[in-house]
Amino acid sequence: GGCWLRMLRAEQDALEQQGRADLLRILEREFEYYRSAYESVGTQAALIAGFTVAVIVTLDISDESRKDMGVRPFDIPEWIKSIYQLSSFVALITLLYTVIAVTIVVVWGPGLALRGSSPSSMERAVVGIKGEKTMIYTSFFLGVASFLIMSLAVAWIQMDIEISTASTVYFFIIIGLLIYNGNRIYHNFRVDSEPSIMDRSSHAGRVTFSEPENMRSSTQLPADRNKWGGAGTSFSQRPSLSLRKSFGAWGGSSKKDSPNQPLVEEKDESSSVSRAVAGTDLVPPRETGSSEPSNADALATSLVKNGGGWLLKRQAGLRGDGWKRRWVSVHEGDLHYSKTERTLGSGEKKISLAGLQISLGNDGVTIRLENKKQDGKHLDWQCESAIDRDGWVHYLRTGIAPEASTGAAAYVPPGIE
Repeated sequence: GGCWLRMLRAEQDALEQQGRADLLRILEREFEYYRSAYESVGTQAALIAGFTVAVIVTLDISDESRKDMGVRPFDIPEWIKSIYQLSSFVALITLLYTVIAVTIVVVWGPGLALRGSSPSSMERAVVGIKGEKTMIYTSFFLGVASFLIMSLAVAWIQMDIEISTASTVYFFIIIGLLIYNGNRIYHNFRVDSEPSIMDRSSHAGRVTFSEPENMRSSTQLPADRNKWGGAGTSFSQRPSLSLRKSFGAWGGSSKKDSPNQPLVEEKDESSSVSRAVAGTDLVPPRETGSSEPSNADALATSLVKNGGGWLLKRQAGLRGDGWKRRWVSVHEGDLHYSKTERTLGSGEKKISLAGLQISLGNDGVTIRLENKKQDGKHLDWQCESAIDRDGWVHYLRTGIAPEASTGAAAYVPPGIE
């Protein structure tokens, strides 16, 4: 008996050591990610600071210099010179501050991680280096903004009035593009601290943790679903990891993926919900007396409790060949959707669900909201799985059903008082 106990104790110790080693490897990767990012920022800051020094040393802003170069007009307002002097100084000092801060962080951070006296030194180093992100990035972007303002002032000092005006127009066009694309890229790659429903996939590659449909468990407990946010997302029940769709299919980059392409409805036996029209053909409410609701019902309940969830919206107009991630919620008969997660009923855009018809695509994940009275205007949404889509259809019906003109009963997700 004692021999077996010693063997069990040794195996337990080995497992604990393996767990610590795995945790250290994860922390090391996170630490290296931030260190390499800061080094890249520091290199760019040093390069731009060098350009700033070169401009300060070589540029003559006197009116006599403009006359010698034949630049019209020969004299420029003093406030332009003041803007140049102030912006160049701010850019130089701020960028040097960034370089120094990055140097200190990337030197002292690894020192704590490698030579710390306590076992938690690596974790302290990761938390510390992550905490410097706001300071380093803020100083870098402030320095870059000052450098751009200095460049515009140099254009007015060194160039003729016509060229300076054209340069100013182009400058503001580039600034507008930077703001637009910067915001777009930020939302594409933003990492949410608390993932919500339908927020389990990478927006860029659409790579998801999902098993084949025939391996899904229909008896998954709602607690597992609510814990990870969505249908079929309990890690303990995943026998394999697979890519459900390729990048091209998820991104909708093909020109054949037209916003007006027909959506072929699924057969009734392939989905619990095939069609729902406001006021007509409402699918009878599911039985709510059972102790364990279905996957779709549990997802609909979670959507109601969370005030919505994430879906992919097909873009219209010139960019109609792509899908964009949107937070979608139903409130007082309206569908609200926005780029960021918002409180219930305060989305950036909203449409009335009254009179809309819901159709399902043959791909198993697409929902179309169509208004037959307005020349078939429609919005296409994409879920992550067929089970998720059924849950979303029930959730959308909570806004559509109250507008029904017939005596059909409104759908109420189970578990909602």
